[in-house]
Amino acid sequence: MKKILYILVAFTLFVNFTNIQIVQATNFTDLSAMTIDELFQVNSEIIKELLNRSDFSEIEVPMGTYLVGRDIPAGSYEVQASGMYISLDIYPNKENQEQVKKGMTDMSLDSSMGYLSAMSAAQSFFLSDKEIIGKLDLEEGNVVSLSSGGIILKLFTGLKITKH
Repeated sequence: MKKILYILVAFTLFVNFTNIQIVQATNFTDLSAMTIDELFQVNSEIIKELLNRSDFSEIEVPMGTYLVGRDIPAGSYEVQASGMYISLDIYPNKENQEQVKKGMTDMSLDSSMGYLSAMSAAQSFFLSDKEIIGKLDLEEGNVVSLSSGGIILKLFTGLKITKH
């Protein structure tokens, strides 16, 4: 009788342990329960992970305005133009970008001074077709603005040294 009881207990434990493993293996995050900010964070982490894998090597970024850390993962990138003429501006943050926009439309002295200060903190690049920026560091909170054309971002892997 004790043998049957031991076998029954062992079988019950095995079945429960197997069910726990199946539940854990199929327990995916419920995306519908996440906030917008959480979804953007997950999206950014997925893009960064894909770039770290050998199957994926670049992000194609069309014309638009993007927040680093939400739309584009923070990191060091090699940047290549994907159109004839590209205007690329990198602002330290949203407030800086707004100050530049305001200074371009409002010609008062205060606005002009703010515009000059904000523009000196921004980085601007004008690229022609297939032109490359060797290394560009994008930090969390930076604003990337492409006002004409798009770019291709590749993770910066260091200097390429070739033997002649």
